[in-house]
Amino acid sequence: MRPFRIAVVEDSQDCAELLTIYLQSYDVTTFGDPREALQRIPHGGFDLLLLDYVLPWMSGIDLLKSLRSEGLFIPTILLTGWPLRSPEPLQLVRMGVEDLIRKPFEEAQIVKAVEDVRQRIFRPSILDDEVRAAV
Repeated sequence: MRPFRIAVVEDSQDCAELLTIYLQSYDVTTFGDPREALQRIPHGGFDLLLLDYVLPWMSGIDLLKSLRSEGLFIPTILLTGWPLRSPEPLQLVRMGVEDLIRKPFEEAQIVKAVEDVRQRIFRPSILDDEVRAAV
């Protein structure tokens, strides 16, 4: 089984390094510049996007909208230290944001959120069980 690939888009180098440490059992690539992320993520084969809400040059939401407009739908966990305005949470769900984690966060929060997404993505279906039983 191939490693679970995570793209982290976070302009704070300290926060990006902390996430890399917390997620060391996964294949993590960090991007400090959302413009670079926008160019590289579509070709990176990522399974999950950990995305900061406030970034330089464009917001995390603008980056997510750009990726979606290119037809790229990667499950996303949004990181924010800012309060969200209503109806933003509903809009985020519609955009495919799987979870919202407020900063500062704990290691257990991040690992659980990532593992929940990983399990949803790779959860075997009932059909898979039936195919295995038939073989």
